[in-house]
Amino acid sequence: MDYRRIKVEGNRVFLEKRGMAIDLGGIGKGFAIQKAYEHLKTKRGFIAIAGDMKVWGQKRLLAIYNPINGEILAQGYNKRDLCLSTSGNYRREHIIGSGRQIVQITVAHEDCTIADGLSTALFAMEDSKRWEFIKRYSEFGYLLLFSDGSVYLNRAFLDFFESLEFY
Repeated sequence: MDYRRIKVEGNRVFLEKRGMAIDLGGIGKGFAIQKAYEHLKTKRGFIAIAGDMKVWGQKRLLAIYNPINGEILAQGYNKRDLCLSTSGNYRREHIIGSGRQIVQITVAHEDCTIADGLSTALFAMEDSKRWEFIKRYSEFGYLLLFSDGSVYLNRAFLDFFESLEFY
């Protein structure tokens, strides 16, 4: 879609061409989860929408899907409150970008809007920019799955879990 064909007038949005659509999956699910969490004001809970989730006030067994073999890539109990957001093009080609050696990216953070936005942006980035970003902003948790089955994760990602088992 050509974003220049979206017109915003006051509180109304107009799509110039018939058949155009806006997909808020790049940040909308994380934003919705974060707002629901803030609204609930409960001591513990779990909210999930597709590849995004928030867990707070409890330990829960969490798993990350492996789209290469259709099984679990990793699983573990969270050590603290967290949001996980996973982005990839394995169900449908909807994230535009380069560097298709990467199959999916999962980001761990306390805020779901940030996690969702980062996972989408990182997936769309060219490889060199992605690595530059990951090195520069190491406070965010990253788990990257590559097409050859190899995995990269940083210390910040591991810090969200008591332990993490890979399969």
